[in-house]
Amino acid sequence: MLPIIQTSHIKCVSAGWHTIKAKADLTSVVLELNETNNEKSYAIFCNAS
Repeated sequence: MLPIIQTSHIKCVSAGWHTIKAKADLTSVVLELNETNNEKSYAIFCNAS
């Protein structure tokens, strides 16, 4: 089962727009889940290192 990481809020360290990136590679898989109430959920799977 994929571990699901949920972020309830994001602390802003500077003004303006910021981008969150979750990159899939050989050690991880990123799935974008359904968007509800202006929130996007991502499921991130990381292989044991």
